[in-house]
Amino acid sequence: MWAPYGGAPEGEILVHFGMTTHRFTERLWQLIPESHCSHDAVRSLTSAYPRHRRPLGFPPFRYALGDLSREQRG
Repeated sequence: MWAPYGGAPEGEILVHFGMTTHRFTERLWQLIPESHCSHDAVRSLTSAYPRHRRPLGFPPFRYALGDLSREQRG
């Protein structure tokens, strides 16, 4: 897993997943709420692949885990 090292290089993402880093990050955050990742794993992913849109004042790892209602997510 590349997350502890700041995320995978763009070339690695393209070769292994066939998508740009931006698309990979979008897809990652679509899947995280449905996953069974631990809070620590989500924190690590949040640091490596920050989500660009989240409400101000809400911790990124809680947003990623789906702790917000659909209305709060915007």
